[in-house]
Amino acid sequence: MKILLTALIAVMFFGCTTTQPVTHGTKEKYSFGTYSVDYATTLLELDTAIRTTCTQAKLIEVSRINREKTCSYQYRDVNNTSLEIDTSERKDGTVRLKMRVGSTGDKEVCQTILMELEKHLLPQQD
Repeated sequence: MKILLTALIAVMFFGCTTTQPVTHGTKEKYSFGTYSVDYATTLLELDTAIRTTCTQAKLIEVSRINREKTCSYQYRDVNNTSLEIDTSERKDGTVRLKMRVGSTGDKEVCQTILMELEKHLLPQQD
C-alpha cells in the first residue's frame, strides 16, 4: 500500500510526459491525460481541420464555442467516450491545441487524432 501511494504521488508530481513528438507542431507534450501542441497556423485553419477530422471519424458534436481568440469543442463517439479540444491563439502567432480523450486521457488515441488532423493542416505533397 505504501509503495502504491508513493508511486501515485510521483506520477501526480512529475506527470506522464512524452518526449518523442508525433506531430509537426512545437512544444508537444502529454501530461496528466491532456495532449498539447502548438501549431504555426491560424485559428480558422485549425478550426476547419478539427471539424473535418472529427466528421470523418464519425464523432458526434456535443458543443462548439468560438470566441475571438479561443475555441472549445466537445465530441462523443458511439460508446459515449468524450473528446474535449481547446484551442487558443498565442502571442507568438501560434495556436495551442489541448486535447483530452475520456475522463482520464488516452495518449494513443490523441496521437492518432492529431496525425489525422495534420493531414488537413499541412499542404498536400504530390
